[in-house]
Amino acid sequence: MKRTLALTLTLALTLTLPLLSQVPIARGKTPPTAKVKGAHWYHDTAHHTAWTDVDLEWGDLGIVDVQEMSSAGHIIIIRSELGYSLLSDFAEYLWAAPHVRVTDSLVLAWDSITTHIYTFTGGQYHPEHGFKAACWPVDGEPETVQGISAYCLPEFQLANDSVQCDSLHAYGMFGLNGHWLIAPQFERPFHFENGVAEVMLQGQRRKINDHGDLID
Repeated sequence: MKRTLALTLTLALTLTLPLLSQVPIARGKTPPTAKVKGAHWYHDTAHHTAWTDVDLEWGDLGIVDVQEMSSAGHIIIIRSELGYSLLSDFAEYLWAAPHVRVTDSLVLAWDSITTHIYTFTGGQYHPEHGFKAACWPVDGEPETVQGISAYCLPEFQLANDSVQCDSLHAYGMFGLNGHWLIAPQFERPFHFENGVAEVMLQGQRRKINDHGDLID
């Protein structure tokens, strides 16, 4: 198992109660033994280690100073002194990041370079290397659109250093339910105030409601 890289950014984790059933995680103050029943994941809270027996034998994951273990659907989230490690419930390493946010259907993880979005089944919303974080900023508080938390983001793009954010011209509102609430069709980022947003469409300034309908 890969060790997470040293991360110096301030850690942030916002958890809400997910709708999908969770992977059980046992906890104790000693390393796990064969007596641990009903769980394939174990947090030794005294020695700050994380364990799994998905290979039918308990093994230490080798993550330093584990402070917390939790699950979001089929994703295991391990918080340590180095940041957050994300693993599938089959112990497949997904990613490590200094920041993680869990919604009722998605896990968002990001650093200064890339943004990754996972479903609770462990599937990734975008390619392996994620989105370029500067173009897909999810480090701030989301807006509420149609009663759902959402971010104004451009259409899916690879996390490629050659991508210039100001060259992207298809912005919409991506809901934290995993769906575009407003299709990415507008030429610049936009934000709502009192249910109305000013957008740029075909080179003209227009106004839309929170369903994306033009109102002027």
